[in-house]
Amino acid sequence: MSSSDTLPNRTRIPLLRFPQLVRNEVFAFWDIFEIYEFSLLSKVTKSISKNMKKRNTSMSLEPFGEDHQVTLSSKDEDGGTLYQFSKCPSIEPSDQLLNESYDYHPISTENSVKTFGSLVEHIQDVFAPETNHVIFDNSSYRQVGEEELKSYLNWFNNNKKLGKIQNLYVDIKVPGFKVFLENWRVDVGMMDARFNESEVCTVDFKVDRLVVSDRAKWLDFNVLRRFDCCEIATENTFSNQDMHLLLKDWKEGKSNRRARLLWLGMGERAKWKKILEGLDAALRDLRTVRRSFRFNNNKELWDFHGGFDITRIDGKVATVGYCYFQVTDEDDPIEPYMLEEYDRISRVWNSVDNDEEEEIEDVIVVPEGVLNEYNTEQGYIESQKRQRKEGRRDFIMIVW
Repeated sequence: MSSSDTLPNRTRIPLLRFPQLVRNEVFAFWDIFEIYEFSLLSKVTKSISKNMKKRNTSMSLEPFGEDHQVTLSSKDEDGGTLYQFSKCPSIEPSDQLLNESYDYHPISTENSVKTFGSLVEHIQDVFAPETNHVIFDNSSYRQVGEEELKSYLNWFNNNKKLGKIQNLYVDIKVPGFKVFLENWRVDVGMMDARFNESEVCTVDFKVDRLVVSDRAKWLDFNVLRRFDCCEIATENTFSNQDMHLLLKDWKEGKSNRRARLLWLGMGERAKWKKILEGLDAALRDLRTVRRSFRFNNNKELWDFHGGFDITRIDGKVATVGYCYFQVTDEDDPIEPYMLEEYDRISRVWNSVDNDEEEEIEDVIVVPEGVLNEYNTEQGYIESQKRQRKEGRRDFIMIVW
């Protein structure tokens, strides 16, 4: 209920004159919005609101959101509740919002970085939430100009209470995406970048986990060095020379010192003699060397079979190889095609010839039981050849 609403024929209750224990009993029944409204009445009520016993909350921010810009999430015995705040020209919510399953709180004010910042800072003061998600997405609502975008980025960069952003989602069209990358300064836990067409640019923030869909033109090794990621997953088109420089810098302790898992797409087949030249790499036997590793914020566990080990100047060991040919789910058996590829790699690695084969012709054996009216022999063979060709461009690096 808004603080300006009045109830006819009702006696006002002098809540602030009640004993503390009585007030606490009343406050215990209030939800997020009621506490928020109470905190707006005066400096005294804001101070009381800050000291109330409240549920722990996390905050998500979407500055360019059409329907809401700030969301508080709280968990309880029945699950969780979303409390969504929206700046809008009218205090009356739209029919669409009224039909949503979450609680909605319209705030009658202009939509600007000043009002957005004031709302977030007030919520931070009262509820002290952890900043869980920040979403920059103007792909479907309205186009945001460069100066407006910079004003929001400047606010985020200077709001120290936000701390490290746990999850950052960015889907802004050119040229806004480049403006974002060049002006954002807050370190990020996980960054999910959905726009790929932006040109290469400079960045000045760190990212623990980077997820990039498809092939991102803006993501080169200078950007990766600055991000200093713990985990990366991207389908880019890096070259053998790129990979060599990346591993050389890592071995010398010049970049990617925090790396735990780098899963990088290549634009050509990985040629290990070129990639590992001068790095004192040791090939491990795929049949006998199996090591487990966790990724995706420790949520998943996989096994790495064989691979090339290289050692950093401080003694840290990394293993590189193909994800497709060397990684399985935990305790899964090694497949025949993985053994075939290992034998080929071992033969080339141990040969005196520095050149690798120009072309690889895979011989596909069709197992029993895989063919049917939808999966023909020719279709199966072509599919397997395509997967193996793509698998040889699937670079992975694990740091133990």
